[in-house]
Amino acid sequence: MPTVDEAKPTMPVEPTQVAEVPTDRQIMTARFEPGGRLLVTAGYDGLVRRWDFTGEEPRELEPLAGHHGWIERITFLGDDRLVSADSWGRLRCWSFDPADPAGEWTVAWDHEQAHDGWIRGLDVTPDGTRVVTGGNDRAARVRNAADGKLVRELPNHHEEVHAVALHPDGENVVTADLRGVVVHWSVATGERVRAKIETGLYFEDKSWASPGIRFARFEDDGRTLVVAGSERTATNRTVGHPAVQFYDWATAERTRSLRCSEDVSQGYVFDLAFRDARQLVVVTSGQPGKGQLLVFDLDSLDAEEEESAKPVFQHTKMANCHALAPHPDGRRFVVAATNKRSQGNGAVTDKEGRYLGNSSPLHVWEWPQTP
Repeated sequence: MPTVDEAKPTMPVEPTQVAEVPTDRQIMTARFEPGGRLLVTAGYDGLVRRWDFTGEEPRELEPLAGHHGWIERITFLGDDRLVSADSWGRLRCWSFDPADPAGEWTVAWDHEQAHDGWIRGLDVTPDGTRVVTGGNDRAARVRNAADGKLVRELPNHHEEVHAVALHPDGENVVTADLRGVVVHWSVATGERVRAKIETGLYFEDKSWASPGIRFARFEDDGRTLVVAGSERTATNRTVGHPAVQFYDWATAERTRSLRCSEDVSQGYVFDLAFRDARQLVVVTSGQPGKGQLLVFDLDSLDAEEEESAKPVFQHTKMANCHALAPHPDGRRFVVAATNKRSQGNGAVTDKEGRYLGNSSPLHVWEWPQTP
């Protein structure tokens, strides 16, 4: 979490949607390249898609092929590379010219079977030297970012690994599994460093298990670990309360826990970003047609309110929000949300009875000018 500057006034919290860009497939992840000229998205079609944001309207460029399964995670590695991971276990690093990100992209390195099955978690160090992944094969792997070679394998997780986070020092990594358990590992030795953190972000019934953690990342130069996902309900329904938890890295103690909605149909926090030290922006997705964009003023919440945090801004007209991409200029951000005809289980069909399918329009938002 960014360090608080007490002299800095709180910024306005009423963003305005300024554009909606149609797409033809469903998007799972979206990130701006460091220069802010391109938005990169990926999802169910297995393509890495690039959108030129330098003109008056976003313009889609030629997509990048090479993945065979759904791409759930992408992240930029320094200012000239992007790493993408898919549901078939492929991990690929793309290289481009930062002076011309809309130009040709090439494959810097590639692992067709980086994991045995779905890669769920992906993170890189701020200095661009290491990459970590975690997946359904109950393993996490740390790689050299320059050539993709394996540095350390962290096997023998008891459950599927759903999120990973590399500490900025590059020597420590956390993994979060299906049951909401966070483990701290040493990259140098491959051993567990301290006791597991039981987040409680998990619930199960006799016939199913629902992972609660969908996001993990270090903030505040590594002093704070943030995890997010879904908090179980009293009745253990298949979806729960979207939630965000903060941990002091030095002590591994939880410092705050935000329940973002009392509406259990909202389900999960899928993505989040800090606008500044005070303001946290999250997107949620749950049952078909449900989803929210929320802004929280962290300074205004006391301990009692955190159990049922009230946002200072709430938008509920984007269904099933899966990705939040802040622009480097701090003025804009993009939310990828599912189109309105998504009702789950192929319920919406045309006159011939054919399933219409889902897509993820890109909703472009803009913050007001700071006074």
